[in-house]
Amino acid sequence: MGNNSNSHNNPHEDNPLESIRQNDKGDLTVGNTDNQTGYTAGNPEGVAGSQTGEMRVEKSDGENNTTPPSQTITETEEKKKQPRKIPLLVCLILLLLGGGGGYGWYFITRKLIPLLEESLSEYISRPVKLGSVERVSPTGVSFGKTFIHKTQTDNDYLVAESVTVTINPLDLLNREIKLNIHLNNVRTFLQRDEDGKWLKLNLKPKPSTLPLDFNISVNEIRLTNQYLTVKSNPKDNTHLNFRIPQLTIQPAKTNLLFNSTIFLQTGEKVTVEGLKKFDDRKWQLKVNASLIPTAIINQLNLFSLPITLDNGRISALLDLKLKQDGLEKIKGSIQLQGVDLTIPRLPKPLSATSGKIQLADKQILLQQVNTNLGLIPLVASGVIKGKELNLQAKIKQPVGIGDVISSLRLPKPKWNLAGKIKGEVSVYGKPEKPIIKGNIVNHQQVKVDRIPLHSLAANITIADSLLTIDKLQLKPQMGGEIAAKGKIVLDKKNSNYHLDIESKNIPAGKLTSLYQQTPPIPIGKVVGNYKLSGNWQKLEDFRLTGFFQLQTSGGKAKVNNLQLNRQSWQADVKVFGISLKEIPFIDCEKWKCDNSHLDGFFHLLGDTQNPAKTKLTGNFHINYRGSLINLENTSIQGDYWQTVVKTQGLDIKKLPWGKGINLQSPSIPLTDTKVNANLILGGKIRDMGTKSPASSGDRIISIRGKGIIDSPQGKAELTNISLNGNQLKAEAIIHRFSLPKRGYWRGEVRGKVNLVGDVDHLTPGKTYLQGELKFSKGFAAITKPLEITFSWNGKYFKINRGIVDNWIAKGIIAYDYSENKIKNLDLDITGKGISLSKLPLPSQIPEYRGKFDFDGNLRGDLSQPRLKGNVILSDFRLAGFNFSPLKGNLEANSGEITLSLKSENQQEKLLLRLNPDFSPHQIYLRHGETTIAGMTPHSSPHMSVDLSNIPLATVFQSTRHLLPANIRDIKISGSLSGRVELNVKSLNLLTSRLTIRKPSLNHWQGDTITAELIREKEAINIVNGNLTHQNNQYLFQGKLLPLKDKPSLRLAINLPPTDIQPLLTSWGIFEFEDIPTIFQSRRYASAKDLYISPQPQIPRKDDMSFQPRKYTSLPTPLQSNNTPQSKSNNGLSYPLPTTFHEKPPGWLSSFLSPLFTNQSTVVFPTSTDKKIISSGNIPVSSKSQLASDNLITSLSP
Repeated sequence: MGNNSNSHNNPHEDNPLESIRQNDKGDLTVGNTDNQTGYTAGNPEGVAGSQTGEMRVEKSDGENNTTPPSQTITETEEKKKQPRKIPLLVCLILLLLGGGGGYGWYFITRKLIPLLEESLSEYISRPVKLGSVERVSPTGVSFGKTFIHKTQTDNDYLVAESVTVTINPLDLLNREIKLNIHLNNVRTFLQRDEDGKWLKLNLKPKPSTLPLDFNISVNEIRLTNQYLTVKSNPKDNTHLNFRIPQLTIQPAKTNLLFNSTIFLQTGEKVTVEGLKKFDDRKWQLKVNASLIPTAIINQLNLFSLPITLDNGRISALLDLKLKQDGLEKIKGSIQLQGVDLTIPRLPKPLSATSGKIQLADKQILLQQVNTNLGLIPLVASGVIKGKELNLQAKIKQPVGIGDVISSLRLPKPKWNLAGKIKGEVSVYGKPEKPIIKGNIVNHQQVKVDRIPLHSLAANITIADSLLTIDKLQLKPQMGGEIAAKGKIVLDKKNSNYHLDIESKNIPAGKLTSLYQQTPPIPIGKVVGNYKLSGNWQKLEDFRLTGFFQLQTSGGKAKVNNLQLNRQSWQADVKVFGISLKEIPFIDCEKWKCDNSHLDGFFHLLGDTQNPAKTKLTGNFHINYRGSLINLENTSIQGDYWQTVVKTQGLDIKKLPWGKGINLQSPSIPLTDTKVNANLILGGKIRDMGTKSPASSGDRIISIRGKGIIDSPQGKAELTNISLNGNQLKAEAIIHRFSLPKRGYWRGEVRGKVNLVGDVDHLTPGKTYLQGELKFSKGFAAITKPLEITFSWNGKYFKINRGIVDNWIAKGIIAYDYSENKIKNLDLDITGKGISLSKLPLPSQIPEYRGKFDFDGNLRGDLSQPRLKGNVILSDFRLAGFNFSPLKGNLEANSGEITLSLKSENQQEKLLLRLNPDFSPHQIYLRHGETTIAGMTPHSSPHMSVDLSNIPLATVFQSTRHLLPANIRDIKISGSLSGRVELNVKSLNLLTSRLTIRKPSLNHWQGDTITAELIREKEAINIVNGNLTHQNNQYLFQGKLLPLKDKPSLRLAINLPPTDIQPLLTSWGIFEFEDIPTIFQSRRYASAKDLYISPQPQIPRKDDMSFQPRKYTSLPTPLQSNNTPQSKSNNGLSYPLPTTFHEKPPGWLSSFLSPLFTNQSTVVFPTSTDKKIISSGNIPVSSKSQLASDNLITSLSP
């Protein structure tokens, strides 16, 4: 490059480091930029330099620089020496030689050395002590051991075994002396000051003026074979040693250049090239380092970095620009190999970091740097711009959750964590206060404690000492979702945390089963919100608040104001529709409460460390099978509890009359009772189990209470209710309790009953009862007030005394409740003056009355009972027969029932044998000459009864009330004998053949009547009837129907040819009006009636006793037995064509002649509008004698 080159055109002016070059010997040499000639280390002659300060870099065969300059400087041609300067140089040499050696030595030792010391001292701002002069040559001077000593403020020093100062004689022509200083075998010590600064050198040169206007300045300083000791910390004795084969410093007017190769103790090499500009006091360095241990870098601590480096090695190729107060600019690349980086505020160092870092434009760029945050393997990329971090790291491979927690120094939970996660981490912000963001998801299945998770996702932020959980989402495999967010302070001095937790549809039942726990009731899904806070270094010091809703099948529970901490907890709970069958200690199979529900509101307060101190207060409502049961003022404190049980309209029939609790019987009337109760119950629960109440071995419940049961039927006062373990005791005082009119029950009951039983087996077989009861209207067959004192021990009733009227019973009744039957009876029964009318005897028995005494016993079971005793029957009347006192015995067993009674004179007897179904087997009744004897053949449904000498007048008197009112006053007499066939089940007449001797009806009297009666469905046919009257016989037949609603009698009488007068006279028929009144009693006038004026009898309009009606048409001939009208013995019979509309005249003789001239049918309505119809064929002879073939008479009483 020519001399006319302008400095503004110099391409290396911006980066003077590029002007560094090497000579042929390998020494890095930088020429003077202000003169025209340069000096090359190792070449005394020097090399001409560019006037513009350009330098030529040559490479020798010697040692190579590991980092050659980035640009080769163009070589300048050596200018030839100017011819005009040769005489001057020769003159100067001659002058020196001629001036004498004495003055030269004087000048060097007396003038030059102080001048050099002063110049060097001012140049480096430190005192320099040159050694003694050892050699002088025309081009230089050699000094001995030279020192740069410590000062009061600086401990740095330098010792050189020798110093050689050379000049370029040609510079003298320009009145300049440029010194080239060479220090050999240098020992240097550098120590950082307490203020953190290193060597304080003011390297700006100050040219000195010599006589003859010669200027002196330093052209180059070169140190060879230097050993450098560096102490970065003045407070300890550790230091580092370096070997620097050569260090070259080339000062100029405006800047200073230096280069050096530094070898570490461990053999690594660092090449440094530098430039300092004097005007801005800035340094520019080019550093090339390879595999430098981080320990060296940390010990040097050249720069105050927020990052600590440990382990591993660093290679770097950097361009640095330093200013007085620190690093201004850096450019290049750094290669990390297994380096541990400790960044403030990061939870753990980034270990085994390897990768390339680019530095440019105040940015640090990370390219796929592999590192480990604790146990989390990461691949990091990103940029650090100025004082801002923006790094992203991805987890290289799934890592265990526990490793993540320990790596991030998160609070370690008390539960186990299993599984691996993956995710990304971002770091941004200032290096001294980085912000870390992490996004984490699960890898395959994750398990928290015992809960397997389908998925896990978390977004966290760590800033300074604050860990923020932006999002935490857990989805268990069992279903549902848990979401949380919050903050955790990681500072040890302030380690508080606060979390907001939300649970959605968590199947609580499955959750508790994972922990092998059984909740008090089967529970469903949980939805809630919670706040958890505390100190993570003391997890036991927590505080949980919130609310949640819990579902059950058909019901739910709401928990509000939940507060939980280390010492205590409390909550307000509201339950809706909790099925009683879900409560494990309620046996709904026993209590029949499958469709019953529990509602309530209660407050819970407890001790976290002692569950036994839990307190509960509140009210509950139970919809029990359609009835409401209130549990008011319920309280549980420790082992003690108390409640007020109130019921309104509780239907007793809906109580659990079944397994476990079964006091019901078809005959117990309480099933129709609705009660109101007000009971105060309390007790002690020693051990709340999960099985049925008071189950043996599971818990002991103690209950005390009292109360009132009120119902429309009556009131019962319960006193002394107690439950100890399984044993229940209660005393009930019953006040006028009305019994339903059903079955055996009626009237009212009052009394007192004591109960003792097992609540797990509250059945009659397991219950003891004792009491006194009074039934106002008796019980079952006992219709009188009954008073009974009894006890029941689970197997039998002991009747201490049972009184009803004159009955007294006592004894034992053994009852098998499992088979619902009485197994054995052993009762002593006595009765005095018992009325027969009070006994439920069959209604077919005619009028009866009487009283009896009984003294006997009842033994056996119901299938084969045995009743035996003595009977005295007095004042006995049956069907009009009055009996003398009868004595005998009564025996009853499964085969038959036998009652045998007789009078003392043996004239009256009563024998009755009944089959097991109470159908009669044998009957024998004797009263004077009257006997009734009947027997039922074996396995026959019919019973034959022989009747002998039964006085009809006596029997009729006892059955008169059964007849219609208009014929109730008739008089019947006669003696009845014969045989009757009866149905033993219904006692209905089947057939009979009867004979009545001396029959009479009112004024009619006969001799004998015989007839056969045959039942046909609801009617009785009368056949083979024969009436003997005054030597006349009248055959008759007829039908009695129906037997139930309106009985009527139809008779067909065969009148033989005879005088009608005796027949009519015997029936009392004197006028036609007397025909329909033949069954009615009559009153005839007496002698006194002759003196009473007769009063006309005008019939009333409503008197229908006799209103003949006239037929409007001729009826068809009357037919009998479905055959045409037959010819009688003495003539033909024709129907009468006449219907009477008015009552005929009151006389009969003038009316009968035309009446019987032709056939006639006469209808005789009764006064009750019941008809008496007489029809027949009645021919009339000239002698007015009846010669009819037959006469059919229908009677409707």
